[in-house]
Amino acid sequence: MNRNGFEKLLRQKFWEEDVEKIMLAYRLAKYGHRNQTRDSGERYFEHVKGTALILIKEANVSDRDTIIIALIHDIDEESFMLTNDDIQHIFGREVSNAIALLTKVSAAERKTGATRKEEEYIEQVRNADRKTKIVKLADRLHNLRDMKSWDQKRKRKFVDETEKYILPWAKEINKKLAEEISKICAVTNGR
Repeated sequence: MNRNGFEKLLRQKFWEEDVEKIMLAYRLAKYGHRNQTRDSGERYFEHVKGTALILIKEANVSDRDTIIIALIHDIDEESFMLTNDDIQHIFGREVSNAIALLTKVSAAERKTGATRKEEEYIEQVRNADRKTKIVKLADRLHNLRDMKSWDQKRKRKFVDETEKYILPWAKEINKKLAEEISKICAVTNGR
């Protein structure tokens, strides 16, 4: 779906003021991820846009901030374009708090060699607010759907982490997304 199609979809669910703010996040994300690609070779921006589309189309989310969070959820982790302070200034504290929770290690921290265990990160997200958690579910679902180019070992590790850390709380946040995640995990593990 191109920008015009995305904006048209937004206009069906959101007020004009909300559409403008979401499209600002869309443009910032597209610019911030402009030189990045995923393992599949696809533009990185397609991942964050895909995460937002899962929320809009499949989870029926009509909250502006949740869609903004989806669009910029990787901006601090994958780019030096926006700091968390920038995000707070542009989109507010709720959005910046969610982005901070969804960021494993910022691009600036990674440059210094900082890392974080998956268990710690997921625990932080599990204890977050509903908006942060539903964005994480959509993010995870999009990543699961995009595993085609991964080797079997990496797929299995990602699915095992998903089953261990995400699925136990996923149904309480969104049953439909949890079911989709569960299906992909089952197929990947041959069940």
